[in-house]
Amino acid sequence: MRLPKTLIWYSTKDGKPFEVRKELTFKNVTISETVLNERIFIAPKNAETIN
Repeated sequence: MRLPKTLIWYSTKDGKPFEVRKELTFKNVTISETVLNERIFIAPKNAETIN
């Protein structure tokens, strides 16, 4: 399985990536067959969904 080393989020301008907003580097990644509870994937009440 291939996993990313880093995820990068960008702010946008005119619908295109413009500037790095946040960067997340993965360290000590483990993979498990344990099924996670669905509730951890529910968006917070104040979350904004963008389509």
